[in-house]
Amino acid sequence: MEYKSQVKETKENIADSVFGKSANELEELYKDSDVIELSKEKASAVAKSYSGKIDVADGGAYITDEMCEMLLRMHGDYTSEIEEAFDILRGRKKVDYLSIPEAYQKVLTKVIGNQKYTAFGRRMQDGVSVPYYHKMALFPIFECIAIGRMGNIFDKMKEQGIDMLLINSAVKVGSQGSKPINWSEYREDSNPENANNFFEDAENGTSWKPVFKEAFNFNTYDVDFAYLRK
Repeated sequence: MEYKSQVKETKENIADSVFGKSANELEELYKDSDVIELSKEKASAVAKSYSGKIDVADGGAYITDEMCEMLLRMHGDYTSEIEEAFDILRGRKKVDYLSIPEAYQKVLTKVIGNQKYTAFGRRMQDGVSVPYYHKMALFPIFECIAIGRMGNIFDKMKEQGIDMLLINSAVKVGSQGSKPINWSEYREDSNPENANNFFEDAENGTSWKPVFKEAFNFNTYDVDFAYLRK
């Protein structure tokens, strides 16, 4: 008990001694110790961690609305309220525009909850049994919110029959190689006045860039739905 009271007293004394003091005063107060140097190193490390780019898709996976519905039905979460939200997001029920984010939030909350999904097992590839382990947060995509680049991705997923698009950081074991997307290689739209829609080549001159949906293919493989779990 005496040891605990001494530790508490020491912490309180330190707090009282630094409260309200400027940086210069603190440096003078602790000039004979390594406290200031250690504090600066720690502060520098924390500041540096915010200076780089933040990958908002880290450990994520995008799923189609069909897979989302199947998943919720498997969990017994496809309630009448969620069904109504799906009808809104699929355009089957006419509502005002502001109802779409509310409907998506209901679906997203049911899918994600407070846990991440995992999938692990074995899949066959070229006659070889490949172990895999995925860990990801699932984000359902609906046509009404798939615009711009995400719209291109969503259309291609539908075209290739892909249910889930995994960000490479979600694949912990068993990757067969991620497929990076360089958007500058594809046409933005069909506007001939848009310079970003063309390749500039010194030898061959100007040429149209290909359309993403026609030129890009995902690196796909099959995983048993039964091994997906929270």
